[in-house]
Amino acid sequence: TVLAGENLLLIGPPGTGKSLIARRIADCLSTRPDDGHPDADYFEYLLTKFSTPEEIFGPLSITELKADRFKRNTAGYLPTVSMAFLDEIFKASSSILNALLTILNERVYHNGAERQAVPLQALIAASNELPSEQEELSALYDRFLVRVFVDYVSQDNLPRLFDKTGDMPALRPLTRSDLHDIRRAAEAVTLPPEIIQAIQRIWAQHKDAFKEDRREGLSDRRLKKIIKLLSVSAASNGRDEVDLSDVMLLKDCLWNHQDNAVKVREMVFNTLRGFSRQVPQDHRAKLPQAGSFSQQRQVSLGALPKIKGYKGSG
Repeated sequence: TVLAGENLLLIGPPGTGKSLIARRIADCLSTRPDDGHPDADYFEYLLTKFSTPEEIFGPLSITELKADRFKRNTAGYLPTVSMAFLDEIFKASSSILNALLTILNERVYHNGAERQAVPLQALIAASNELPSEQEELSALYDRFLVRVFVDYVSQDNLPRLFDKTGDMPALRPLTRSDLHDIRRAAEAVTLPPEIIQAIQRIWAQHKDAFKEDRREGLSDRRLKKIIKLLSVSAASNGRDEVDLSDVMLLKDCLWNHQDNAVKVREMVFNTLRGFSRQVPQDHRAKLPQAGSFSQQRQVSLGALPKIKGYKGSG
């Protein structure tokens, strides 16, 4: 999701490591400007109903106020970073949420009378609950392409929490150049006819299944974002075309209400079973050459831990 430049929402009870996930992802990216400017590239904040815009977007500039101009000093705050994490995002005030809409979608912050470009690669948000029955939050909620539930560790995996040596190994983070090369590679990724057919079938089944449910709906904008997400998934796994394993990501993109998450998951899986076929184990498509996105980088991206229940092609 982050590689595709989209926003991610983590839903789960307290103490499940949602903020830790965001920090680990941020550690995987080295998104400081190439000129070595020391501006912060990560912003994190816990929102409450009492949080003010100054805490998120920066304080008002006294100098500008003296000149009768309304402008914030945004350096080091959300409008100037590449990665951000906002905890309990749906508890924020309307003044904060309204400003977030253009940041999340257009990557623009309205700083007084100026439109300020935001270098945000992705925003990761967390919440203990979804904004059900709160229509004023629907526009913000729609800005998160991927929504994932984060639960407590299962009973079978509980012994792993006693391991004191569970620190993540130090890895060379992805640079801005790497992210640029991934985007270029994703632009060269193609969607085979069977993949297009599978997505169209899922789309039709979704509209039929939820035609009486006003909480659910699929926009053309969401489809375009999903196509981009699937292309980045294929490129970052060293392939030049989307396959069925990429389409499995739709299970986290096509539901609004948590009651429908399982139904969407079954819909996606059942459709993909109809398109599945055996392929040779050594069948691998090569990633198009793009800048400094080296073979070593392809291996490190392809070696990311597999999501439970996820099986790649081949």
